[in-house]
Amino acid sequence: MAFENYASTLDALFNSNYQQAGPAALKRIMKKHLDRQHDIVGGADYVIEQWRENRLRYEKDEPTAVKALEML
Repeated sequence: MAFENYASTLDALFNSNYQQAGPAALKRIMKKHLDRQHDIVGGADYVIEQWRENRLRYEKDEPTAVKALEML
């Protein structure tokens, strides 16, 4: 499965939850969805970290989102 599919799932989860959930809870939610929807048990931490680093490069408009990404 292409990384874009993982990224779109993580983008949707992050965009809808980063203002309500703390970093630990948000990461748990992301891992659960990746494991369930994309069957990447054991590799979710790596995918989340790659997605986070990529998103941090381009997330400049929303300071709250940047802070949430940095804490994730």
